[in-house]
Amino acid sequence: MSWKSILALSVVFASLLVLIFGVSYADTQSKFLCCTALDIKVLDSAQLAFVTPTRVSRFLRDHYPDLIGRRLLEINTAELEDALKSMSGVQYVQVYYGVDGLLRFDLKQRNPLFRIVSKTEESCYVDHAGYTFPVDRYYAAHVPLVTGNIGKPDGELLRLSDSAFTGLVPPKERVSLCKEKNWEELFELLLFLESDSFWRSQFAQVYVDSWSRIELIPRVGSQLIVLGSMDNYRYKLNKLYSFYCSLIRDERLEQYAVIDLQYSNQVVCQRR
Repeated sequence: MSWKSILALSVVFASLLVLIFGVSYADTQSKFLCCTALDIKVLDSAQLAFVTPTRVSRFLRDHYPDLIGRRLLEINTAELEDALKSMSGVQYVQVYYGVDGLLRFDLKQRNPLFRIVSKTEESCYVDHAGYTFPVDRYYAAHVPLVTGNIGKPDGELLRLSDSAFTGLVPPKERVSLCKEKNWEELFELLLFLESDSFWRSQFAQVYVDSWSRIELIPRVGSQLIVLGSMDNYRYKLNKLYSFYCSLIRDERLEQYAVIDLQYSNQVVCQRR
């Protein structure tokens, strides 16, 4: 064997020894590594403000005051994740740490689709996955209101049917709104309005006079739009769009106080 081969083998052997020593040392050190600070990140803070690092820090200080200084291996990260999920507006949280001594918190907020104000003035948000969560006293999301002769749904009404997540990707939540057909239809209507750029900019409120008479209140203009029941709501909104196009062209829209879409193949209007 040539001296070059012997030198190459010596270098490889020495590198392996260094690697093994490094891993062993890091493993030994990690057993005694203590939490030096909390690193809290709200991943979607540019869009929503239900959850802030300050509020998370305050929550942890109140419920887990001894985190800093504790050995990281003694900290139950799963317990911390479950505790933080109890905060209003938190959809997803992951707690983890590394060799730098930082205990890291990555959070994602629930994205509200609409806000319910019941006939007894109870209020809550409903997110895009169908979950309800309380109104926040520090932050109000600009989403459509649903008001009228309705109650506030409870946690059993919008139920989780399936979920899955991989690594840092938040769970993909799918819901089954099978307890009450009317709530399921209303949820689907709000999803449709939010998904269409024109209707999303058009309506500020949905008023439930009864489940057979749904009224839409526009953001601009003073017309009351009577949808009736939620059956065939897409067909009814298509009629409304065609009606808008003809009236805006002739500048006659403000002549009407009520636009009624309940009847097949026609739009019935009430003048002011």
